[in-house]
Amino acid sequence: EREEYYQKIIANLNDIKNDKLRNFVIGYFKEHEDDIKEAPAAKAMHHNYWGGLLEHTVECLDILDVVIKTVYQKINRDNAIAATILHDYGKIYEYEMDKETGAIEYSEDFRKDWLTHSQYGFTICMNNGFKDIAKMIAAHHGRTDWGALIDLDEKDAEPFMYIIHHIDDLSAKFGKISITDI
Repeated sequence: EREEYYQKIIANLNDIKNDKLRNFVIGYFKEHEDDIKEAPAAKAMHHNYWGGLLEHTVECLDILDVVIKTVYQKINRDNAIAATILHDYGKIYEYEMDKETGAIEYSEDFRKDWLTHSQYGFTICMNNGFKDIAKMIAAHHGRTDWGALIDLDEKDAEPFMYIIHHIDDLSAKFGKISITDI
């Protein structure tokens, strides 16, 4: 299944029309293919198992596809796809998973340089000139007390910044499963 999920993500990336953006995201994904295929999506909250990040990302892409086609047609589709794929990308560094026990811990090396996976995703996007994608990633936890860099309760949040938060939240709510449930 992990290979199927990975290929589905690559197919979505290939749908991005902006060459610079598509090449940027595909480059990151191909460079870290093995890590992406193995990473959990969370330590405890959701998709916290081997390959959970892939499954979570594909669920988010499926939800995004429906939302863009039916409700939120004015959003920049390329940016939304990239933000959906990159919103948790930093988790390949943030977590360490014991391959024998399935135990997930925070990486001490990651914590030396970064606050969260959101900060990582925000930074790589800002450094490459993708400000709107960076904002979507920064807001994807919704509230600062939930780990967001941008609190969506602020009055000046731009409407496009909400979409990844709601999509991520849906997948996380439905993906609440523990390694012991598998």
